[in-house]
Amino acid sequence: MAKLGVSNKMAMHQSVKQIAETIKRFPLPVICSLLFCILIILHASFFSCDKTHFVILFSECFWLISVQLYAESRRWSVGEYYLMSLPISAFIAWYFYAFNTALYAFPFLGAGLFILMFIAPFIGKAVKSAEIWWFQYRLFIQICFTTMISILLFIFVCFVIYSFELLFDFKLPDNLTISYMLPIIATFLAPVIAMSGIPTSYTFTSTDYPNFIRLTLSYLVIPALLVYCTVLYIYTAKILISWQLPIGNLAYLFSIFGVSGIVTYVACYSFRKISGIFKLFCDNFFRVLPVITILLGSAICTRIYEFGVTESRYFIFLLLIWFILCTFFHFFSAENKVIKLIFISIVVQLIIAAFAPFGAVSISEWSQNHRLEKILVQNGMLSDGKLHKSINKLDSKTVADIKSIIKYLVETEKTYKLKIWLQSDEDKSIHNNTNSITANSVLERMGLSSENT
Repeated sequence: MAKLGVSNKMAMHQSVKQIAETIKRFPLPVICSLLFCILIILHASFFSCDKTHFVILFSECFWLISVQLYAESRRWSVGEYYLMSLPISAFIAWYFYAFNTALYAFPFLGAGLFILMFIAPFIGKAVKSAEIWWFQYRLFIQICFTTMISILLFIFVCFVIYSFELLFDFKLPDNLTISYMLPIIATFLAPVIAMSGIPTSYTFTSTDYPNFIRLTLSYLVIPALLVYCTVLYIYTAKILISWQLPIGNLAYLFSIFGVSGIVTYVACYSFRKISGIFKLFCDNFFRVLPVITILLGSAICTRIYEFGVTESRYFIFLLLIWFILCTFFHFFSAENKVIKLIFISIVVQLIIAAFAPFGAVSISEWSQNHRLEKILVQNGMLSDGKLHKSINKLDSKTVADIKSIIKYLVETEKTYKLKIWLQSDEDKSIHNNTNSITANSVLERMGLSSENT
């Protein structure tokens, strides 16, 4: 018992020491996580509140972690770290506060900054692919471990609360678990646990690759991709026989194959020389990807031509460009640069997509407004920059298109041009306040039924 008590004390001391080292290593990301947790608790309903603060803190956390990893690999001083990180952090905060529609760019920026963590220590440095692989593997395992521990901890807390109520016949507040314990675990404890396990060495390599990774890739992932690829190639043959372009929604299926294949390629790359199936996959995946890329290009370009650009279609088009770049890197880049270039290229694309003027939000807004304007002008519903009621009866497709575009513009807060078109006295109730603009009110002003909008 005495030994067990000493062991528990040592474990507790080690845990406290590790948390202290994590806070010292990542002070600003820990502060962001703490503020995020506090804001979640203060807001009774996360889904109905203004999410600007949350988006900023989420983005800042990943950005600051990435800069810290880059700074450590470069042996920067604390001052150099703050000099690089804080100005861009301030810009991110300003961007989201200044533009309402910036919130719709968050998925691009958030994903880009998250992926940046996996490559940040190696940017601008000549490194071996094995060093990148081991860092990314340890970081990925830490994220999985944190997720599992957080879920188990939440279940344990729920069990303790239930047991306390049952044993002592004492009713705790109904929202204690969801409103307090869940945010604390998910938005503060989990990030701190994850940060505590981020590798501090960026030059670690080993030839003893984890067996479960190799077995999973050999007997599950690669065979599944082979079956998936076969199905897509059979569909390609069907297209050639029927001479019919792929349906737009199939772009998602092509994208899933491409992304899954590239992720598997990255996972297999470092040990492609020690096993035949990994070498076979790495040597041939980018030989079969071009056909899928052509199908993806046909599908998404058809969709954009017919219905314009939206954030989701922009993302698919971004993946199309990424597939082309990755194929180029595989065939024409040095071995030690391929993995790094694959990660850097998608990070750069996602970050560019988050900001105007060529970002997803700006391009989508311009595309849908242009498409709506063209439809309205063709049907005599827009002249001299003013909106008019429909005189002639519109066909069902035109009405459906108008409703769809207006609903999209209103729901994503891209109503600037609509308010310019609504400039008569009878429209003041519609356009004076951004919050008062609804799809129904605009459609009624145009003389269209608001049903099914």
